[in-house]
Parts: sequence; structure tokens; C-alpha cells
Amino acid sequence: MTATADQPVTFSASAIAFAAQFVGTTSASKSIVLYNKQNVPLNISGITVAGTNPSDFAITSLCPTVPASVPAISNCTISVTFTPKASGGRVATLTVADDALGSPQTVELEGSGNAPVLLSAPGGLTTYSAPVGSTSAYRTITMTNKGGTALTNIGFQISGDFEQTSTTCGATPPYTLAAGAACNVTVSFAPTIGGKRDGQIQFVDSAYTSPRSSISKARDPARSRFLPQDSRSARNWSTPSAPPRASRSPTTSLNPRPLR
Repeated sequence: MTATADQPVTFSASAIAFAAQFVGTTSASKSIVLYNKQNVPLNISGITVAGTNPSDFAITSLCPTVPASVPAISNCTISVTFTPKASGGRVATLTVADDALGSPQTVELEGSGNAPVLLSAPGGLTTYSAPVGSTSAYRTITMTNKGGTALTNIGFQISGDFEQTSTTCGATPPYTLAAGAACNVTVSFAPTIGGKRDGQIQFVDSAYTSPRSSISKARDPARSRFLPQDSRSARNWSTPSAPPRASRSPTTSLNPRPLR
């Protein structure tokens, strides 16, 4: 004769799986039900998150507030959110400690963090050169949405002797960039005086790393270099309608101009 003993305390699922989430952003909460199948109350002494990436998951509601008990033949709900601290797979374990046989009970937590946006210029460092009063050939900056959801509210601001000449990001701002998609912005150098000329193009969007920028610096008279870089240290602004104030009047372009 064989028989299988039913566990006195069980969960409604063996794991909570979250959809891909931008790094640094918080998901909607997901819930799991804890069942007390005993004819006596279940006394819970602790509900914790541990494992490989415990800080990426947060318990937002307990069942009940610990320490307390779940009535006999009853259940309660535990809710968890996911905030990835890095890209790639993120895992942890939800643990409930109680006085039932088989304690502690565990549930696996899993999700994936997405790096939201990548800026790049083909060939890396490129060079601008133009006589005063003229406009250089354009250079292209590519914005790639590496996240799992669309980027929205995208806009650009350019300062210094640089100007946006075209964009494939959309017809009119603010733009939207689908998950996995990329678009280009072309920028030219139009020096008003000779010597060292500095400028910046800022990209603002709905990702947590916004804004980000590419900074241009001239190393020779009427010559500029354009280098994409992460700009979390840049002045904080988050919508195209609220750009930062520049030390002098910037050349701002939110509408694409005809390609020169």
C-alpha cells in the first residue's frame, strides 16, 4: 500500500515570475496565496526574501502582519514587487517561517532587468570641422531602446554651435520608440566664431536613466569631437517641455530640419 501525505501549508504556485522590467523601475505587484489546511491556526513568525538578488524584490503586503496567525482551513495573500538593480536574470526566494510541519515554506521569485537605452555614434569618436559661418557635414547618433517596453515622451535639446539636421525618430515630438527599435538623429557643426567650441545634445525620455547626453568638444580651432556618453550626472529634467537652463542661449531643436 502507498499513500501521499498532503502538506499542511501550501502556496498557490511554486514561483512568481515577473515580466522584463527596466533597471531601476518598479513593477506592478504580483500576489501568491498561502493556504493553511490544518484544523488549527497557523502561527507565522516571519516572511522574508533571501537568495541571490533579494534587494530586487520587495514584499508589499503580508498575510497577516507578522507575527500573527492564519485561521484554521483558511488562507491569506502575500504581494511582491520587482525592481531590478542590474540587467539580466534576477532571482530570489520568498520564505515563510511558521509552526507547521515542513516549515519554512518557500516560493521562487524571478525576473529580468533591461538596460533601457543605448546611445552610439558609428565608429565611436567622430570629428567635425567647418569654417566660421558655414555648416559641416552631419554626423549620426543612434538611440536604441534595449528595454522590453516602448520609450515615450522622447525629445532632444542641442546647445552650442551644433544643430539637429534630421531625425528618423518620428514626424513631430514627443517621439515614441518601440521595444528593441532604434532611431537616428543627425547633428552638424555650425561655428559662429573660431577656437574651441563646446556643445551638448540631451536625449530625454520615459526611462529611469533620462536624461542622457552626447557632449561635443573642440580640440582645434573650428574643430569639434562628438562622444556619446552616459549623463546621469547631467542636470535633472524629465520632459521635453522642461529643459535645463543653459549658461548661454542654446541652439534647441525639437523639430527635425531638412537634411543639408
